[in-house]
Amino acid sequence: MSIEFSAESLYVARNWDTVAEIVEAAQRLRSNMAESLKSLQADLKTREWWSDEWVYLSWDSTQWYITRHGWLSGPYHLVWIGVKGFSPDGVFGLGEPPELFVWVSQKQFALATALAASLEGREGPGEIDQKPGNGYVVRQAVAKCLPAEVQDYFAKAREQMLAFLDHYARMADDWDPIVRRHIDGNDGQ
Repeated sequence: MSIEFSAESLYVARNWDTVAEIVEAAQRLRSNMAESLKSLQADLKTREWWSDEWVYLSWDSTQWYITRHGWLSGPYHLVWIGVKGFSPDGVFGLGEPPELFVWVSQKQFALATALAASLEGREGPGEIDQKPGNGYVVRQAVAKCLPAEVQDYFAKAREQMLAFLDHYARMADDWDPIVRRHIDGNDGQ
C-alpha cells in the first residue's frame, strides 16, 4: 500500500532548509517578545509611584503583571495589573490579540466589582468590565500588527503597555483601602 503525500507536505519537504530557518526565527521572535515584556520592569522601576511595595511577576512568558505586596490574601496576590497573550500568534496571527488588564484573582468578584465602581466617571485607558462572575476590572486590547507596521510595532506596543500599567498603578493608593478591607473581611471568615 502506497501513501500519497499532500501537495503541502511535498512543498515543505522540498523547502525543508527554509522551513527550518523560519521555525528557528519564530522561536527567536517568541523569546524576544518574552524578553521585551520582562524588560518593562526596568522602565516601571523608574516611575515615581514605584516603591518596595510593588512586585513584577510572570504567569508565563506571554503574561506579566504588577501587584503590591500588601495585596496578598494568604499566598495569593489579589489584584493584578498586567498584560497577557503577548505572543506571535496574538500579535501577528489568528489568535486573540494581547490584552492589558486589571484583574482580581481567587474568584473575589465582590472586590472586582468594588474596584470597577471606583473607576466610574474617571478617564483611563481600557474599558471597565463589570460582567457578573468575572474577575476583570478593566481590559484593553493591544493592537495587532499589520505587516507594514512591523518596524514600529514593538515600540508602540511598549508605549501602550507602559501607559496602561502606569495609569492603573497610580490608582493603587485609592484602591489600597478597598483591597485591605476586603482582605480583612476574608481573614475573619
